Formats: sequence, C-alpha cells, structure tokens
Amino acid sequence: EAMCDRLRSEAILFYGNVPEECKGNIMRVKRYNCTIIDLQDLSVIASVSGRNITAELGSRTLSKAISQHPCVLKNGVVLHSDRGSQYTSKEFTDYCSAHNVTQSMSCAGCPYDNAPMERYFNTLKSELIYVLLWYNSVRPHSFNNGLTPWQKRLT
Repeated sequence: EAMCDRLRSEAILFYGNVPEECKGNIMRVKRYNCTIIDLQDLSVIASVSGRNITAELGSRTLSKAISQHPCVLKNGVVLHSDRGSQYTSKEFTDYCSAHNVTQSMSCAGCPYDNAPMERYFNTLKSELIYVLLWYNSVRPHSFNNGLTPWQKRLT
C-alpha cells in the first residue's frame, strides 16, 4: 500500500512492470503546462510541462520556442502572458531581456487579451479527455491480443 501511495504521488507515468499490489489504482500527479502560441496563425510554437509552475518552466518554454524558431527573434518579439508570478519574477524578466523579448501583460482584472490562450487550454483539455477515452475504450492493441486496454483489464 505504501508503494502505491508513493507511486501515486511521485509518478505521472510508470515505466516498466506495475507492482501487483498497485494494479487497478489510478496514479495521478498534477502537472502544469506552459505553452506559447503565435497569434498570427494560432500555431503552437512551444509547449513544456512540469511538476511546478515556476519561472524556470516559463524560461524552458521560451528557450524551446527560440531554439525551434530563431528567425522570430530577428526583429524582436512581444510575449503576452497573464500576471502569474512565474512571468513577473526577476528570473523570467531577465531571461526575456537577455533574448530581446518584450513582455506584455494584461491590466489586473482585464483578462480579455489572454483569451486565445484560455481557448487553447480549454480545447487541449477537452480533446485530451476525448483521446484518453478513445484510446482506452475503442482502440484495440495488438499487445492485448486485439482487445482495448479496458477490455484487457476486465479479463
């Protein structure tokens, strides 16, 4: 039982064989996602997840965006975000300054200009739930001899 509790609190994914005493338990860990989208075409430029919502998570996401799309920085770029502490921290503002990124934030109580991100996360959550349900209940797996994961679990 203690091992199952430890797995539930420390692992989002468990690689390898699940200990027998933990089978049937759902392992849940809260994850935070930081995503950058391009408002010109609403494409996802970078997305990084982590266990904590920190300036480091924001910096890693921005670093990924910069490394995958270096031409964006030629003329500088404006990064709009909410007023979360991860984006207002000295660590993150210094990172932005060092990479020619101008920060933009909504006025307190005016969330409308962050609506594209809110819409993105709403869609992401809705579609993720759909995919997980489809994957577990509809899609057969050769590993399970043609059964879905839920059908295999019941056998």
